[in-house]
Amino acid sequence: MKVADYKELINLLPEEQHSFTIKKSNWERYFSESFGPLILSQFTSDNIEISRHDIFQSSSLDEVIIKTILWGYPSGMRGNYFAQIMHNLNELKAFLKYARQGIVDWKLHNIQIPGLGLSTYSKLLFFIRAEIEGYLSVILDQRIIDTINKKCFDDLLLPKKISYQSGRISKASGSLFETSSSSGDTSASSFCSIPI
Repeated sequence: MKVADYKELINLLPEEQHSFTIKKSNWERYFSESFGPLILSQFTSDNIEISRHDIFQSSSLDEVIIKTILWGYPSGMRGNYFAQIMHNLNELKAFLKYARQGIVDWKLHNIQIPGLGLSTYSKLLFFIRAEIEGYLSVILDQRIIDTINKKCFDDLLLPKKISYQSGRISKASGSLFETSSSSGDTSASSFCSIPI
């Protein structure tokens, strides 16, 4: 199967309208935290709808981060990940400001923020339209990684296997991307090239 066979259909999908309904009650436990007002400010009613378009139209990096997390985890994040991320909000914003300029070498982009895994970070990179080694970033959550690793699409230029490291994105502790090529190429161009 080839992704290119679905090019017309993919181009017709209303991607920016992709939205989720978020219940205020799923996030109430954080309202009393120091970052609570940032979350509360998003809720104009007990249930809100956030689309990709809404996130792209955000007026600040704080708003991008909050809306991305609410959109990506409409039922709430597991464990204490959200609080850990928010307690390191300034550090995360510094990484995202840097990433907005373009990540030249993914292997050197070492971000270690408690609670922040590849799924969440790739969503944030996607919504700030960050480029990784010259390619627009893509959302890589576990479902996408599983689909890629099943090799369903012959025309995706990807490494042999993409792995997910929960809770940490770090080149120091090993690569997120594994390849069987003799050159050992694990660059972003190896996993971001989709022929559409």
